[in-house]
Amino acid sequence: GSVTILSLTILLCRMQTRSGAQRGLWQAALAALALLYLGEASGLSTAFVTEHREDSRKSSASPPTVTTSSQESPAPETRGVIRVEASSPWLQPGSSRSVVWPAILAVGGMIFLLLRTCFQTLLCLVIRLRSQIAAENRWSVRVAETGGRAPARIYRSKHFVTPVAFGIWSPALGLPLEFEREFSAAEQEAIIGHELAHLSNHDPLWRLLADLLAAISWWNPASWIARRNFLNACEW
Repeated sequence: GSVTILSLTILLCRMQTRSGAQRGLWQAALAALALLYLGEASGLSTAFVTEHREDSRKSSASPPTVTTSSQESPAPETRGVIRVEASSPWLQPGSSRSVVWPAILAVGGMIFLLLRTCFQTLLCLVIRLRSQIAAENRWSVRVAETGGRAPARIYRSKHFVTPVAFGIWSPALGLPLEFEREFSAAEQEAIIGHELAHLSNHDPLWRLLADLLAAISWWNPASWIARRNFLNACEW
């Protein structure tokens, strides 16, 4: 499942040297992981595996053999009774605690990471509402054309320490108040171009998906590895 998706993506990324291609591969990996987790949550993958195993057993089953004996074996008295041995620790009395605490840990970690993701999204919204829309400058037209259907806007605020691209339905570019003073003209062009690449590739949306996948399956290293490699590919 997730290990196969991760291994295949890493192998394909080693064959690609372009950053755009690697970003697309990790986006496909995130989408595949999302579909895999949805299938597991809905029970479709479990049903498919169970049906496949049953078909394999039926195809590999040997034909029944008939043996004759002059003496009939007496019918066992325990026919139809299923005996369950209590040697497994899961069947011992009081073992429910060992079953419950991993579920509590899993759900607790999931809720914590989901709340953190929601807090970060809400924080970006609050900063955006408190920021001022920048006046027309040499980047305005270029930034507006990057947003697609919803034109992107430039926001200026003291809360922006570094330039940042954010926004899913309404893309935006946040700039510090001292952006022109801290960076030269060449550095400004490079930074603006880098942040606009994030918006044109819908990186905020894909990052949100990566954060959600890592939250709902935080115990699975594949989700964190896919998230880290996607973020690294976005920065190339």
